[in-house]
Amino acid sequence: MVTSRGGGIAYLTAENTNNGAIMQTQPIISPVAIPSIAFIRAYVITMRPYLLFVSGITVLAGLATGNPGIAVIVVTGTAGFLSYGFGQALTDCFQTDTDALSSPYRPLVKGLVTPRQVGIVSLVGLAAVAAGLAWFNPHNLWLATVGAIGLATYTPFKRRWATGYNTFPVRFGWIAAAIVSDVFATLAV
Repeated sequence: MVTSRGGGIAYLTAENTNNGAIMQTQPIISPVAIPSIAFIRAYVITMRPYLLFVSGITVLAGLATGNPGIAVIVVTGTAGFLSYGFGQALTDCFQTDTDALSSPYRPLVKGLVTPRQVGIVSLVGLAAVAAGLAWFNPHNLWLATVGAIGLATYTPFKRRWATGYNTFPVRFGWIAAAIVSDVFATLAV
């Protein structure tokens, strides 16, 4: 490996030892600090905002079955949309090796943010979501715990037993069920 500088940017170059040909050149990027616009931008990309509706719509559908007040709608609706993103970012911390192959453009893979940074912000965000839901009904704390266990075991489970995309809805459907249960528990206040 050779490090060179060009135009003020450091590059890491891998060389083929057989014939000396350069195989790969990529910029060396230093992770950004958490309290910065660059971190927020990278973290939001890691949350995959285009998928936040997955849990958000589920929560809103659950809210539509009851007669919640505006505070319940705002807090649980926000928690529903953000919980998916926080969970998505957290699981990304454990699968940067596979993401490097399938999604090399992601901030974690590029080194813009570190797994530790993303993990800390994700856990704080998930704790805030759990606290917001528990504010209306303490029953939500055990459901949030079940969801956290699901997130913690998702990547190891996927690597060991999941054998294709068709198995995910069946094997991980209970996580969505826990989210729906959170909504109904909140409405039971």
